[in-house]
Amino acid sequence: ADPRAGATVRAGGVAHVNSSSQSPTPAAVTLRTLPGDLVTPAAAYLRLRPLGAFALLESAEHDGRLARYSFLGVGVARSVRIDDVMTFAGDPFAAVAALIRPEQRMPGSPLCGAAIGMFAFETFRRIETVPGPAPRPIAFPDVWFAVAEVVVTFDHFRREISIAALPGGPAARVRAIEEALASGG
Repeated sequence: ADPRAGATVRAGGVAHVNSSSQSPTPAAVTLRTLPGDLVTPAAAYLRLRPLGAFALLESAEHDGRLARYSFLGVGVARSVRIDDVMTFAGDPFAAVAALIRPEQRMPGSPLCGAAIGMFAFETFRRIETVPGPAPRPIAFPDVWFAVAEVVVTFDHFRREISIAALPGGPAARVRAIEEALASGG
């Protein structure tokens, strides 16, 4: 499943915004908490890839200590893609900020409603003078961010997995995520 599924993709610097959620509602909903010691975040990502998993934000170890959270984004609620930031007429940072809807933040879920994505190096040519020509060795967007319909949070401290969805999120996908994480394979 392509994380940009549903997004209009054209050459040039036009920002393409994809939204499968037209009317925001007050808060996200935690749907389920599962034991977190039966599956790793990387294994969960592989299990959830067929269900639309597009991002794994994995905790890093520091001085032998594991960070508290790892996150999986599943299903794209909204996204923005800018293919060529130098010809884009708007502000690429504002385009990404417009994805985030504060009313969809949820206490207890550090990532639900947040945008996940990347700025390519070329994006910073908009705010800093960088020497040399802008190379284009591969066809990849300069900006791509998405808000996940469902966020799976691994709390390494509590050894729990929580599944949270944006309001109106796909109930069938949530059930399938729960089943995939609870299964042994």
